Amino acid sequence: MTAVFDVYGTLLDLAALEVELRRRFGEAGGPFLERWRRAQLEYSWLHTLTGPVPPFEQVTAAAAAWALESLGLSGDPEELTRLWRTALAAYPDVPAALDALAALGVPRIVLSNGDGAALAAALTAAGVIGAFDRILSAGEAGAFKPDPRVYRLAVEALGVEPAAVWFFSSNFWDVFGAKRFGFRVAWVRRRPVPADHLGVRPDAVLASLAEAPALFARPSQDA
Repeated sequence: MTAVFDVYGTLLDLAALEVELRRRFGEAGGPFLERWRRAQLEYSWLHTLTGPVPPFEQVTAAAAAWALESLGLSGDPEELTRLWRTALAAYPDVPAALDALAALGVPRIVLSNGDGAALAAALTAAGVIGAFDRILSAGEAGAFKPDPRVYRLAVEALGVEPAAVWFFSSNFWDVFGAKRFGFRVAWVRRRPVPADHLGVRPDAVLASLAEAPALFARPSQDA
């Protein structure tokens, strides 16, 4: 079995980004991040539906420009977008969980919408880049998650069937896409929100990634 991880909101905490935005924009920093993130995702889905897809950082900058305009704020969208490379911290449970998976001999892969260089920079800044065997960017598939072409990157890179992958994400739309593709999926439920009513259920619901190694330690997973 292989562990495949989403990044933003799963491994890396957006709260650190909100702190920086509040420093810049005061009380508007929180609403700005909420609108920015929502637009970032919506733009990525629209680009995937219509094609071709631009680099994710371009999508992120366009979403930042809209969020700034919607709130009447001044700022440089390109400069703000660079914060996704430098301002995100790993959740406290992440380093120990990754170390425990490594001790079990579990390969650890990143699969994210982010561009490859941006992902490497963000994971380096968060101090966890060395815990991963490979970083896969959705851009390689010419689509963004939850398009099945993105999840297929992992099985093609690993040479395994989808059922041989445990996929971890805190974003339920990502859980939905990964489960539909055929992965075993663990929803890392970092916030007290209900599951979306999309007709799928994750194989496991985790309070944090500290619970992830137990999924691989079970005898049924070793077969």
